[in-house]
Amino acid sequence: YDSDAECLVGTTWSINTSALAAAVGLDNGIENLSWSAPLTREQAAQMALNALQAPLVAYEGGVTVIVGDTPVSFGSGDAYYITTTLAREQRISDEQLTNSNDYTVEFGERYFPNLRLVRETDEFERPSHTWVYENTELGTYVDYDLLLETYTAKVTGRDLYELLGRTTISKYDLGLADVALTGSYNDLTDKPAGGSGGVTSVNGQTGVVTISKHDLGLGLLDNERQLIMSDMVRYGANFNSLDETGCYYVQGSSDLPCSNAPTSSGNTAQNCKWLLMTFSHADEGDNIVQLAISQQSDCAIRIRNYSGGSWCAWKTVI
Repeated sequence: YDSDAECLVGTTWSINTSALAAAVGLDNGIENLSWSAPLTREQAAQMALNALQAPLVAYEGGVTVIVGDTPVSFGSGDAYYITTTLAREQRISDEQLTNSNDYTVEFGERYFPNLRLVRETDEFERPSHTWVYENTELGTYVDYDLLLETYTAKVTGRDLYELLGRTTISKYDLGLADVALTGSYNDLTDKPAGGSGGVTSVNGQTGVVTISKHDLGLGLLDNERQLIMSDMVRYGANFNSLDETGCYYVQGSSDLPCSNAPTSSGNTAQNCKWLLMTFSHADEGDNIVQLAISQQSDCAIRIRNYSGGSWCAWKTVI
């Protein structure tokens, strides 16, 4: 920066200098800094690092005359960033001007052409940057400007949601930065073509698309109560299918009847409540015994077996 143009001279030079240094980020990462006190070694090193990453400026306007052999400038204009259009020259920063997309030229890029700053992640997947001089790595350091939080114990989805926020989770972390959160689907630029721009089919089906129980592999179910909530509880079951060793509570009703069920004074073939015990002789593969105990007030007991490839009739025990 030009000392005369930026008023870094005169009685207020220290105030103006500290204000300009803070504005361009020379004090980034320095705590408890006093501009009127000597810098510690650590503060001086951090300020030198910040200077390497600071963009260079030049001035437009003004007049330079030669007095003897000495150039003298009068009336320097406003400062502007020195830029380049060459992306390969961006060895430290890839900052671009919003009005032209030109790249700013940093102090380190101009005066230390063999110095590079590589942005990556460290062994803990934390955002970091590595300084490289020629082909020698000088060190890798965590980028605390990008690091939001560090965890050393179990992290839940709620922890991350509360840290990042709904918009970040629902869009950017899912690669949906360009998807609108409000407005019409037809307002989006990246959508299926056809018709007026809306969705015209789903998996080749047009019109009203209905998902049936068969699409979900539930074609054999007639009622939601037939969904198996437990291996021991079955509604509207086919007793012939309960052929694996186990104990089952089987219930049928008029709207959800059982099939191949035993009967008693308190149980019809369809409307019933039975405790069923099945004993399957897996080593034989063709011998099964079923014992059904009524859960009605009649306390009936029925028994049958499977042999020779077919079920025999239910027999009365009680």
